[in-house]
Amino acid sequence: MVRKSIKRNEQRSDISLLDGSNSIPNKEDVSNTRETGKIKVQAGFDISTSAIGICILEESTGKLIHLDNVKMTSTKLTDEYDKSDLFEKELLSWWKDEWVPSKIYIEKAAMMFTPGMSSAQTIMTLGRFNGIISNILYKKFGIKPTMIGVTSARSKLGIKIDRKDKSKTTKDKVFEIVKTMHPEFPWITHIAKNGKFKDQLVYDKENYDMCDAFVIVAGGRLLA
Repeated sequence: MVRKSIKRNEQRSDISLLDGSNSIPNKEDVSNTRETGKIKVQAGFDISTSAIGICILEESTGKLIHLDNVKMTSTKLTDEYDKSDLFEKELLSWWKDEWVPSKIYIEKAAMMFTPGMSSAQTIMTLGRFNGIISNILYKKFGIKPTMIGVTSARSKLGIKIDRKDKSKTTKDKVFEIVKTMHPEFPWITHIAKNGKFKDQLVYDKENYDMCDAFVIVAGGRLLA
């Protein structure tokens, strides 16, 4: 299980949009935070039945506090109910009392078929799972999640995907952009056991879910 956090007492860079803009802390928010010891945050979730990406940003500054993912690939997880139970346990295990969420953003589930990639069954299953996870978050925080379209979120962040370039997948391209924005984050790596990168250090695909969660919350802040 991945535990990749950037704590407040560690060095963190501002989350800068590709147009160079940054959010500015509100003085009252900063004062209230100091007095109560709480940190107002906004959270983003990229939900699929194989993994859930999680990103938490500080509300007033947009700084990165936490990036994580919950893997759902164990054969012991037979359906979306088992997977949602795992997610809830993981969430409760690491969520800090000092984090007070003001907004929760979730990637809007696919509504249309993608030839060769989706089916009616897949869309229905993902939609049902999305609803279960949304309800878990609502029950825990008392906040109704805001659904965000990933294309709109990318656009707000200035992330442009060249569809004609087939050398890399969209997820590869998004990861490279977000990694450039946050080079300080300890991105997950491993030594490849086969393929053209055999015996080389490569990035895990788990990073993709976390990057998608980042896009959802960072873009959602600008859309909502």
